Formats: sequence, structure tokens, C-alpha cells
Amino acid sequence: MYRFGSEINLHIEQLKEKLSQGKLPTDLDWITEISKPAEIFKQIDFVSISETVCLNFVSKILSSASTAVANELIPISLLPRAKALTKPASRLFASTLSVAAQLHPRAVADAFVTPLVLDDSITTSQTELIARTATAIPAAISAFIRVIAQQRSLTWKDPIIALLQQLLSVKNSSLTAETAVELTHAITDRAALCANNSKFAALILAAASKHGTVVCCQ
Repeated sequence: MYRFGSEINLHIEQLKEKLSQGKLPTDLDWITEISKPAEIFKQIDFVSISETVCLNFVSKILSSASTAVANELIPISLLPRAKALTKPASRLFASTLSVAAQLHPRAVADAFVTPLVLDDSITTSQTELIARTATAIPAAISAFIRVIAQQRSLTWKDPIIALLQQLLSVKNSSLTAETAVELTHAITDRAALCANNSKFAALILAAASKHGTVVCCQ
């Protein structure tokens, strides 16, 4: 395993230069072989480089990365771009996130979905991106729903309720027993506050009818 030294620092500077020029280096294997790849990621301005280069770089790294590396790369590269969205994400962005979710579903759930849903300023563009990813990778849905349900202090505003309903409505999807329990508890905890919200009522119906979740709202 490589450690930081003059040779690695030279590689890093060359990498940053090529990325800033809109070029993707052919040899990136050395990045996941060093002892602290996060130190490299922190030196790259993923928002300022071109979207195509950024997303292709992320895809290349994640294709051979460990879960630990994915947990370090996703919040530095994909999350800032998602937070900067002012319109629906590009097809390439959605595709890259879908590949990431297929390879590292828990990392995407923890390092991407969770920070977005905890942000009070979450937008429709961001919830749509999460939903598009779930539609492409149904196997990731349970992880996505679970991290949302586990946020006990999260206020379920309309965008969050709509997102949960979209996730529950994806074809060929299923929830683990643990996720179903977490969702049931989360819905029950918010029943009083959301009692007059028609979208919340639709969410309860979706959870109960499609996934057999027993929701007790008092």
C-alpha cells in the first residue's frame, strides 16, 4: 500500500491538473491503493471541474473501491453537486448515482441520502434524484427508507413524505423486516402531527397495502 511521499504528491498534482483541464487520467488504480485516499479527494474541487469528468472519475474509483473508500468519496464528490442542483439532475448524474448505489448501497444511503433529507432546504430536484436512483436499483430502496426512518428528529415535510411514497411505489422493490419495523415506528411517531396531511395518509396506505406494514396510528 502506498503512503504519501514526493512521488505520490506529484501524482496528486498531475491528477488535479488533468481534472481541471477536463481530462480523465487513464491510470487511477493507485488512488485506492494508498493508505489514505480521502486526503486526495479533499484536494479536488469536485464542484468546479466539469460534470462529465467529475462523474466519470467517481464511477471509475467506485468500481474497485471498498465500502470505506466509497464512504469517503461520495460525500465529497456527489453530495455537493446534488446540493447545488437548481434543476433536475442530468442523465449522467442519475446514472452515476445508480451505479454507486448498486455497488455500495449502504454508503449511498449513509453518505448521500441521509445528509440530503436532514437538510431543511431539500428540493424537489434532490428528492427526484434519490427516487430515480431507487427506481434504477430497487435493491437499494430498503436501505434508503431505513436511513430516513431512523432520523427520529426529522420533520416530515411534504418533500420527504412524497419521497417515501415514491420509494414505496417502485416496482419489484421490497423492504427488509428491520426496515419495515423502522418505517412503522417512524410513521406512528408522526401520526398526530401529520394527521391532516393527505400526502401522509397516502403514505400510510402505500406502506400498508404494498409492503404489508402494520401501521398503528393513534
